[in-house]
Amino acid sequence: MLAHPQTRPKTQVLIVDDDRAALEAMEAALGREFRVFLAPDVPTANKVLDREVVHLIILDVVLDQVSGLDFLAGLRKKSDVPVLLISGYGSKEMVIAGLRSRASDYLDKPFNATQLLDRACTLIAQGPRPSHISDRVREFIQQNYMHDWTVESLAKELQLSVRRMRQMFRQRHRRSVTDYLEDVRLTQARELLAATDLSIQKVAAAVGYRDPHYFGRVFRRHVGKCPREFRAEQRHEPPTPLSHSA
Repeated sequence: MLAHPQTRPKTQVLIVDDDRAALEAMEAALGREFRVFLAPDVPTANKVLDREVVHLIILDVVLDQVSGLDFLAGLRKKSDVPVLLISGYGSKEMVIAGLRSRASDYLDKPFNATQLLDRACTLIAQGPRPSHISDRVREFIQQNYMHDWTVESLAKELQLSVRRMRQMFRQRHRRSVTDYLEDVRLTQARELLAATDLSIQKVAAAVGYRDPHYFGRVFRRHVGKCPREFRAEQRHEPPTPLSHSA
């Protein structure tokens, strides 16, 4: 039977779980609100994704053949659809790994129908996270600026080519990845210098500079004064004598 022209299409949910009873229970919990597709394995899930627009994926972390985390890693190279991880058997470490792979949320087994429906509705309402490569790079830098990154190591960590990462970031933000990383680091450095008594060397290390002398040169170039002078100015104190760690 053809749908009435004014009928609003249902939001579509894909559930990936190798437990048939669990699949059927989740379908019963969500079927009144959403159009639900069931996949007992990753190949079936991929076939659904090839032909359907899916608004949420509910993914079991532990699958028989292909790991749910491997499926998630491959998915994130091409899609930012929200993913709700479900897990049992005390697999907390795997859940943490899944969240690092940009899963949207997780739900521990056993859960009831109301919990599943509430979580699904929340994630669908939130929608996908920003998919633009440059936004992923910017978010990653904001959360991990304290490590000693190079452009090459950043691109490797984000599973991007150096050239593509640079091009996409500059096109969107009109600046280089390196310039943005320095700005984030120096913003944090100014806060530490003004609000803490950490040595210059420790401030440098805390924001990702292994060489405090190089940190000092970068700081002066961007801020117009050395870290000692900036700290003294913020505290209305005379600068302390120059030491080897400044």
